[in-house]
Amino acid sequence: MRVVIADAHRIFAAALEPLLSRSGHDVVGCVAGLGAAVELILREQADACILDVCLAAKSRPGALQEAMADSPRTAFVVLADSPDSSGFAATLAAGVHGAALKTDDFVEVLRVLTGAAARLARRPAGGVVLSLSAQAAHRPARRSTRYPALDHLLTPREREVLARLVYGESTTSMARSMGVRLSTLRTHIDSVLIKLGVHSRLEAVAYAVREGIIEVRGSREAEWVPDSLSG
Repeated sequence: MRVVIADAHRIFAAALEPLLSRSGHDVVGCVAGLGAAVELILREQADACILDVCLAAKSRPGALQEAMADSPRTAFVVLADSPDSSGFAATLAAGVHGAALKTDDFVEVLRVLTGAAARLARRPAGGVVLSLSAQAAHRPARRSTRYPALDHLLTPREREVLARLVYGESTTSMARSMGVRLSTLRTHIDSVLIKLGVHSRLEAVAYAVREGIIEVRGSREAEWVPDSLSG
């Protein structure tokens, strides 16, 4: 896999490069800015970009989304010093393909990187791959005035999937009603589980109801925003 490292901390980039090389990956360059990363990605046809979250946070609004749109076959994986790092939640909301913490061991970072690239190659609309520490950090996120972060993490389609899970719709029925393939639906469900930090559909339903992520209005009715109405 051809990898670009975009990190303003040269010492960190210099430490990461040989680890990736020894794991069989080709680091095609290290840069200190998002714009430079995009130029290098396009020139070298990179499969993945490891991006310091600080670079994304310092870029103009929308720059990260534009970078991903310009490089649709490149998996963007952000690394943050901590879950509280400036811009970390915003990069997840922007639709990056993977995220980990710089405190994660290299094996975990590599798992996220390869997993994000593989998921992008198989299913371009797939969800984000998070390291275990990033997952744990985002488990408390809830849809409420106290915990608004989840509103930005769940897409309208994912909220619809979660609502349908809450009122007990079967997988086959969900796929038919939403007009998608079963494989696509399972991708959406996997993404919801990852973002909620749970391990099963039952856990997701219990969490959504308990924390008010989905407003249950009746025995068989839950609130969601269909894609056709979400703009």
